[in-house]
Amino acid sequence: MGGFALGFIENYQANCNFSMLSEYATPHNIRIRMDSTYCVGEDIVFNYEAPNISGLTLKGPNGFRVAAPPFVIDSAMPEMSGWYRLEGIDTANCLRMVSDSIYISVGYSHCFHYFDSTVCSNDMPFRWNGIWVDSAGTYMDTLVSARGGDSIVVMTFSVDSTPVLQHIADTSIMEGNPVALWASGAYYVTWGNERGGVVGSGDTHTVSPPRTTRYTVSGYNQASPSRNLVDNGDFEQGNVGFLSSYTNSSVLYIEGNYYVGTNAIIYYGAFSNMPDHTTGSGNYMIVNGANYANSVVWTQTIAVNPHTNYVFSVWVCSVGGGLAVPSNMARLQIAVNYRNYGTEFDAPSSYGVWSRHYVMWNSGNSTSAVIEIIDINGNREGNDFGIDDIEFYALSPCSVTDTIKVDVTRYTYIDSTVCSDDIPLMWHGITIDSAGTYADTLSYAGGSDSIVVLNVTVVAAPVLQHSADTLIRAGGTVALWASGANVVTWYDESGTIVGRGDTLTVSPPRTTRYVVVGSNELCGDTGFVTVSVYWQADTSVCLDQLPVVWNGVTIYGDSTVWKTLSDGAGRDSLVMFTLHVIQSNTYLLEDTVSVCRWEAYRYRDSNYYAPSFVEDSLQSIQGCDSVVRIWLEIHDSAFRADGWLSDDSVVWHRGDREIAGCQPVKVWLRDSSADAAAVVWHFGDGTSTTEREASHVYNRAGVYTIMLEAVSGDGCRDTAWMVDAVQVMEQQRNNFYWEPLLVTIMKPEADFVNLTQPDDSRNSYKWFFLPKGGGQPYDSIFGRSPHYRWTAEHIAENDWQDVMLASERQYTTLHQNTLLCFDTMVQTVHIANIFLQFPNVVTANGDGVNDRWCVVNLVEYGYWPINRLRIYNRWGKLVFSRDNITSHDDDWDPAAENRPTGTYFFHFEAQNEYGHTQHNGVIEVLR
Repeated sequence: MGGFALGFIENYQANCNFSMLSEYATPHNIRIRMDSTYCVGEDIVFNYEAPNISGLTLKGPNGFRVAAPPFVIDSAMPEMSGWYRLEGIDTANCLRMVSDSIYISVGYSHCFHYFDSTVCSNDMPFRWNGIWVDSAGTYMDTLVSARGGDSIVVMTFSVDSTPVLQHIADTSIMEGNPVALWASGAYYVTWGNERGGVVGSGDTHTVSPPRTTRYTVSGYNQASPSRNLVDNGDFEQGNVGFLSSYTNSSVLYIEGNYYVGTNAIIYYGAFSNMPDHTTGSGNYMIVNGANYANSVVWTQTIAVNPHTNYVFSVWVCSVGGGLAVPSNMARLQIAVNYRNYGTEFDAPSSYGVWSRHYVMWNSGNSTSAVIEIIDINGNREGNDFGIDDIEFYALSPCSVTDTIKVDVTRYTYIDSTVCSDDIPLMWHGITIDSAGTYADTLSYAGGSDSIVVLNVTVVAAPVLQHSADTLIRAGGTVALWASGANVVTWYDESGTIVGRGDTLTVSPPRTTRYVVVGSNELCGDTGFVTVSVYWQADTSVCLDQLPVVWNGVTIYGDSTVWKTLSDGAGRDSLVMFTLHVIQSNTYLLEDTVSVCRWEAYRYRDSNYYAPSFVEDSLQSIQGCDSVVRIWLEIHDSAFRADGWLSDDSVVWHRGDREIAGCQPVKVWLRDSSADAAAVVWHFGDGTSTTEREASHVYNRAGVYTIMLEAVSGDGCRDTAWMVDAVQVMEQQRNNFYWEPLLVTIMKPEADFVNLTQPDDSRNSYKWFFLPKGGGQPYDSIFGRSPHYRWTAEHIAENDWQDVMLASERQYTTLHQNTLLCFDTMVQTVHIANIFLQFPNVVTANGDGVNDRWCVVNLVEYGYWPINRLRIYNRWGKLVFSRDNITSHDDDWDPAAENRPTGTYFFHFEAQNEYGHTQHNGVIEVLR
């Protein structure tokens, strides 16, 4: 307790003249603000702020003197009453002595000490200083200090109810199955595991433990009296009380925008019809999620008490409507003082539904909590949501914790299939003689039991039916079949699988025996099918070649003869021989053939290009004669393909010189074919046209050969080629950015990052610096990614500066010519004045000069769009409040509000895409 010393210097000049601001209008810069009466035995402590003051001393009654701070006076005796004087030397104003005085009286009155305490209902009654406390209320006791003074202690007790927690009883589940744990009777519920970690919150929690596990469940109520510490948590005051990294705008089809409104569909027609959670007709925060992750959607700083449990909760909905992707809803995270608390949680996957999420937090040594709701989803599709009814409550210290045991029984299931002809059989000493379920209890080395369950299925053995042995001609096929089994597999004589299924088509090269196996799961049956193969020989002879002798058999006409033969290995083959007799020995083939010029007609290894008559005598393999006569005609004359090429549609050539340029390259083509009925230009890039006079643009780099295909009226075709006629060089695309993106007058320089593609040794770069809007460059630099600093002269002329990147890319063409490709890009750099200034005096006397108090450069440059200003009087009462100031209409006018002269205190904080700033200070209002 004690006085408060504070010095103010309004003006300082070189001739050492100065004027002082004082509550008493006296020329001094040390001021003690209040007198006070102290209880006997209390110490008087002088607190002071004295910039530029040295040699501070304190003088009191009876010659009392303290040579140096801190100043603490033992007031155990009433004689310490009297005048106290604080003196010092003003080192900033010619070493002038400054001082102020205060009268302090020390009396014999009792000192009252007031305390508040909260107790749990299940801890009552209890004794306090010999007094029984059995209900909430105020209790008083008189104590005597060591110095002999009495103190009256007044204790006010508040009673918080202890939750009566009900929850699920201990339960048993089978291994791998989930179980839903539940609890009721508390306002907030948390769930913990055996290691003490928090694994969930809410009235229900689903678990699937791998083994028997004990879970803890804790119930909490709000502190009494309960008060939501979130400012404007239901958003009914509009867009006030919080900050966001998103942009406040009613245009909600843009990612990264939000708006405080009544229904999402009003602000974006593609959103769902979604009212607020509080009343169904009020406000809530509607958000179009940004396309980048970990954005702060909502944040607010709240004063808290140290070492206190708090709960933060928020209601969330999805508003995406027809544009939403249900698998990509907003994923949110709660952070307190820049640390994540609780698990990530998703907005509901259905529309029209609100869901609540909350986390518990202990303040520790903190006296404030920066609470953030963060959207960690960086995918814009479906990432659209709303938040409402945000709450932050202190929790009562009266909590209750219990445990729940979940017993896990481990079952092992074995399925087995046996054939009907394999039973009975033994398993673990149990006789199995039919299908069914059999169980046995086993013990592991660790001593725990496991129940083994054997499910036995009996499958009837198949009775297989299949094809009979058969006969086919060599090279022929035959379809084999089998039935009476679920699965049929076919094997050849070597045991190789040759097919599966009820049918098998085979074409064996010789007589073959096939094995067919039918099975019903594990049960099977086997059969055999022999496919005998016979060979067939066919021949034709002329009449004069009869009779024919074959393998000792004389044949005199058309006949079919069967005979069994043996090969060198002693294997038999069945052969069928068929003889055909040609009744006539002379054949005549006549034909007329028309060919195009430049096309060859080929007959018996000879090419014919001119009209001709071809006659030939042929003999069959049987020796029969035949005659071929061919008349060859040429039905085109002067037809031929020809065309012209140009790069400017003025000068034309036939492709004997190069057309080269930077992409895109445009060429013109003109058909000059003789007697052509139609033409097709093939441009060499996969495209074509049937126009006789055409143009074409090559957008991709490369070397292109052009072909002209002409068609005559007779259907003849001819081609003309322009080989490597067009060479297209890759055009560079200039692009760049700079770091930092925000260039300021404090540091008017930047590193330019070249993003030109392609970027290699063929490119050369030059940077030009010029005023915004054009004009002559005032500076230039060569280099790929230079560093540049603007001079004060250029910034003074215009704080918006243009930067132009010009590049030159050099190529060597196929004809060894030099070709240069050029590109430019211009971007504007804003050199910002981001300094904010906070005046400490406002003269509200109505003379039009300095009548209103404002943050200098806030409105003028607009670099802090999200801001908050609060002004308090000396007693801590809020007298002025503004959020998101964008106009001088929001400046503070003390005269308009009839504020008295004196000292006021301001608190200002703001945020933009580059960071956060905060300022506190003093404002003196003068008339």
